[in-house]
Amino acid sequence: MKAFTRRLGAAIVSVAMMAGLTQMTGAAAFADETETSVPSSSVEETTSETTKETKAPKETKAPEETEISETEKETEASASKKAKDGPSQITEKVDAFLNKESGLLTIKKYGNEITIDIQIAGVVVDQYFYDEDEGDPDIYVINVKDAIDKLIKRGDIVSQSTYSIWLFAYDAEVMVATWNDKITYESKAPTSINGLSASINNGILKWKNMKGITDIFVLINDFRCVFYTDRTSLQLDKEIDWLIQSGYIENTGSFDVRLLFYNEKTNKNVAVWTQKYEYKTTVTAGQKDTLTGFSFSNGILTWDKYQGADEYRYIYTTPEGCVEFWAFDENRFDANDYISQLVRDKSLNAQSHYSITIQAIKFGYTDAFDDPLIMAEGTYEYDFTVAPNPLNVSGKTATVKNKKLKKKKQTLSASKVMSGLGTARGKLTFTKVSGNKNIKINAGTGKITIKKKGLKKKTYTVKVKVKAAGNMGYDPSGVKEVTFKIKVK
Repeated sequence: MKAFTRRLGAAIVSVAMMAGLTQMTGAAAFADETETSVPSSSVEETTSETTKETKAPKETKAPEETEISETEKETEASASKKAKDGPSQITEKVDAFLNKESGLLTIKKYGNEITIDIQIAGVVVDQYFYDEDEGDPDIYVINVKDAIDKLIKRGDIVSQSTYSIWLFAYDAEVMVATWNDKITYESKAPTSINGLSASINNGILKWKNMKGITDIFVLINDFRCVFYTDRTSLQLDKEIDWLIQSGYIENTGSFDVRLLFYNEKTNKNVAVWTQKYEYKTTVTAGQKDTLTGFSFSNGILTWDKYQGADEYRYIYTTPEGCVEFWAFDENRFDANDYISQLVRDKSLNAQSHYSITIQAIKFGYTDAFDDPLIMAEGTYEYDFTVAPNPLNVSGKTATVKNKKLKKKKQTLSASKVMSGLGTARGKLTFTKVSGNKNIKINAGTGKITIKKKGLKKKTYTVKVKVKAAGNMGYDPSGVKEVTFKIKVK
């Protein structure tokens, strides 16, 4: 159930995060320091294009040296949150060139109304949004060395010899292309690190929270993971494995681990901690095991439980497409019940042969902001017949005394006017087709209500449509029109 809570948290915060992603706000603190014109000698093979006039993003007042603006905070976190499938699964590339001597990164437009996040050392420092109708430039240039200096001064990163650079292109909220490179740069900017108590033992990162913090950022080889202040530890080995399998970081054997404490009210970094962590693991990007032990009996499908899985996802493949749904922490499910439900919802057509793929899911240890990793999967095929509904209902005659009807309304159960209701499979619904207006029928229960003083002494005929929803292998084909009579005497 932990995984469900994390996903729910992501859904709640996503509305606020998405607001800044359709504008070229980026990390406003970098806009006036890192954007620059492209000199004719600075970019290979792009002289004629890069000398075009470059439109600057909207200016925003930069925060203090140790601050992170609200827009930056949302945008930086979104780099982790929006990578739906992981960089290793995105094949399209952004057209960009990095001049490693000057530090100038030139980015060409990817398409109309496409946002490109510019991420350096795990922090989104700017965005390039191209809108043809607004006359935006076809290229965008940023000085990554200046951006690195700024990050180090603020304490977002520590000085190192090599820095990763990523570009993530989004069409609305869907990642469509990436680009990455590295730059070697010896920055002279001072590193701001305040006191913070933390340690790594037996693969677990532990820390002591400090007063005045609202958010905790854990960075592993520049990938930013977001936590809230109720956390004081992280299973570091498992998180590194998850990040490698998802394609967010490389398996280098040596990992830079950093903690960043942040105060949202004062808009400042409170403290930074860093340590080099040596960890040998055999996992690889996209690694996926095979689920085994499938068994199908009396409509119940089971398989061997996969160690470490948070949940299992079920995917039916049909001629109409794929249908997927979830169960929590169980390596079994009632295939009869689910198939009947899908047939009732018209997601599946009744058929005899079904193919189902089971995926063992692990949610990232980076709290609410990661999409799940498929740790293992397996496909099982089986035959199952969805039978016609055996509904067989007929009408009866019920008697109501006029003496009682004059005093108050009278009610009759469905079984008083209809027989064979027990033959149905699934929930019954009732719809009145014809009959006296003073005779009402409840759609859910079939209970008959006769209005006070509404009927004279006589026999009344009522026609009702009865429908059975179907379940456990029976489709919702059970529909019958039933005629019953009510005699008032």
